[in-house]
Amino acid sequence: MISNMTRERLYHEDVHYVRECLRQAHEAAMKIHELERSLIEQLEIIDRKRMYVRLGHNSLRGFCQNGLKFTRRQSQSLESSVREYRIAVNFGV
Repeated sequence: MISNMTRERLYHEDVHYVRECLRQAHEAAMKIHELERSLIEQLEIIDRKRMYVRLGHNSLRGFCQNGLKFTRRQSQSLESSVREYRIAVNFGV
């Protein structure tokens, strides 16, 4: 744990190891952001055409929560992101 490491011990880690760990974390974050963007684009299409109704869901949030198994908070966040994405696309941002 980093909380147990003193500043002196922290900087004695192998430089190559530290760089590799940071690089891998950066790559993983970039993949997550790309997947999230792709999901938001797909959810925007699903929401615009109300495709979730065919599966018995009343709203995009309900589809995200019950159909895609996201938490309530994640579903709200995704719904907000889809709405913001729609506004950005309509204004050509």
